[in-house]
Amino acid sequence: MVTRVEPPTFPGEWKSFGFILLSGTLLSGVLSLIYIPYDGVWRTIAPGIPTADSPASEFANTAYVLANSDPVADAIQALQVGDRRLWAVGASSWFIPGAPEENFRTYQRLYGLRFFYSGCVTYSDEEMQFRGAADAYAERYNQTVLEAVER
Repeated sequence: MVTRVEPPTFPGEWKSFGFILLSGTLLSGVLSLIYIPYDGVWRTIAPGIPTADSPASEFANTAYVLANSDPVADAIQALQVGDRRLWAVGASSWFIPGAPEENFRTYQRLYGLRFFYSGCVTYSDEEMQFRGAADAYAERYNQTVLEAVER
């Protein structure tokens, strides 16, 4: 006699599996905020830049400052004092706005990076505003630096 076995249905039998999976994901996310290694170099978030545990008002204030800043003038000023670092944006995965993605490691090695924290999930309108302002600022800043150093 053949007994037919029904697959488990969600949320019934799969609840405990989902909880274990979610717990592991949350734990790895928390650890990535504490330890952020990359090619043997510890990333540091630039002073004054909001991070995951910052209040919404800090994201709003920084977004306002970035939106009203001149990234081209800031880049030129940095280059005049020998600072060729580019702005990277992200959290567990980083990118350099205004630069080809495939050149990330090359640019990191040649020029160095500073970081805007911008997580995968936004929890407030202020954090979303910050993300847009950081991306726009970093893109114009990085393009200015790259144009100057790659001439």
